[in-house]
Amino acid sequence: MIPEPAPGYLSWDEADPDRHPFDKASATQVVRSLGPAQRVPRRPDVPFAEPAMSAWS
Repeated sequence: MIPEPAPGYLSWDEADPDRHPFDKASATQVVRSLGPAQRVPRRPDVPFAEPAMSAWS
């Protein structure tokens, strides 16, 4: 038994996009809830020419 779903082991019924449509809102929420995603610095909401962008990059 596989403890977590792995794409290579899913049947078509489990992966069929018609039966399991992609929900961007819930996917974003799940990704942001993961530990590594919480430590990724977010890009500042400023134009590329701003000094804050240079400092961030």
